[in-house]
Amino acid sequence: MGICHSDAPDGRCISLLKILLTNSCFFDCHYCINRKSSNVRRARFTVPEVVELRRLFTETVEQFDKATNPLVSRSAPAGFGRKVNNQGFGRI
Repeated sequence: MGICHSDAPDGRCISLLKILLTNSCFFDCHYCINRKSSNVRRARFTVPEVVELRRLFTETVEQFDKATNPLVSRSAPAGFGRKVNNQGFGRI
């Protein structure tokens, strides 16, 4: 999880909350800790957890910078997006 920044077409700086929804992956890239063969505990955010993270992020950013328009950017292993949207994340 982290915060990155992007420029809006009108020149404003937008803070983006980047969330990895799961550390489960079906690829086996040698350099990646989340690779399929890695012996790490697998985890995944639920819809209510993502909603709460977004709410807290929005409140925090608004406290420090009223001109910022906070958004949630999500990322996950390839092919996971369709499954996630079907489970309710697409409505956030």
